[in-house]
Amino acid sequence: MISNCGSDERGKYSGGQAGDQTGKEWRIIAWYNRLWNVILRHPDAKVREEIALLAEKAANNNLVGYDQGQRGTYWQHLKASNYDPSKITVLCEADCSAGVLANVKAVGYRLNIDALKNVNQDGYTGNEKAILKQAGFTVLTDKKYLTSDQYLLRGDILLYEGHHTATNLTNGSKASAGSSAPAASNPTPASSGNSIVREGQRHASNFCGAELELDGIRGSATKKAGIKVLQQAMNSDYRAGLAVDGVWGTKSEAALGKHTVRQGETQYMVTALEILLMLKGYNPHGLENPGIFGSGLKACVIQYQKDHGLVADGIAGHDTFKSLIA
Repeated sequence: MISNCGSDERGKYSGGQAGDQTGKEWRIIAWYNRLWNVILRHPDAKVREEIALLAEKAANNNLVGYDQGQRGTYWQHLKASNYDPSKITVLCEADCSAGVLANVKAVGYRLNIDALKNVNQDGYTGNEKAILKQAGFTVLTDKKYLTSDQYLLRGDILLYEGHHTATNLTNGSKASAGSSAPAASNPTPASSGNSIVREGQRHASNFCGAELELDGIRGSATKKAGIKVLQQAMNSDYRAGLAVDGVWGTKSEAALGKHTVRQGETQYMVTALEILLMLKGYNPHGLENPGIFGSGLKACVIQYQKDHGLVADGIAGHDTFKSLIA
């Protein structure tokens, strides 16, 4: 998965309204082959994790949109929000490179690293490689890093010089094997809890501000976060007006009602479904914001339903969601 800031609400590069009008101007999507010719990797795993977290939070805050003509306003409001994209409360804009470079610079202030503080957030895809190399990033150009996500680490920067850039959010299946760059490093040990649950905890924290410990254990805080995720999604899709408090009461029950989520739909309830499955240890084969209900997610839902005595139709309705937050 990558955090991708690509175009405005009209599919254009400038002249649109401030903020993310469609939820797709800056969003989380599956890795794709964009003729990437450079991967930029910071050697410090803590830095990479912070870069990924900020990229996720920016993608999840629809006050942040895309516009090349107003690309500097994201950095202005990021700086004013204690370098936390989720705390931005004013409509603003970035473009692909302004967003990536602003996040890297913000990490410098969050971790007190001078080389990152000095990053020029006004750079562009034509000089981004030089800017980040000077800041201490390793430049990777081997084909294996450019043609799939299998060798990428969370927090890597993807670059197609002169054209586009994005932030990688997941560790590839071969990221720690045979790499000429520093080996993969997770924010918590791989042996700590369930890795899928841990990814769900990460996404839940970004989606609804749950601030979970990424321990891969489905404890009481993680269960409560699952309810928050569902409440947040119902507010976004159904305008439910719920308090996102992790308490399932009569208002939350009424908001869920007879709603269903099924293959072919794109909405935040699909994102919630993906996260809730992760929090139960099931792999939904990707996560988008807003979510896109594809065949991989349907297969995962069916398997979950079979395992929990539910009607195995691949449609997430009242009973499936209630089971997922139990």
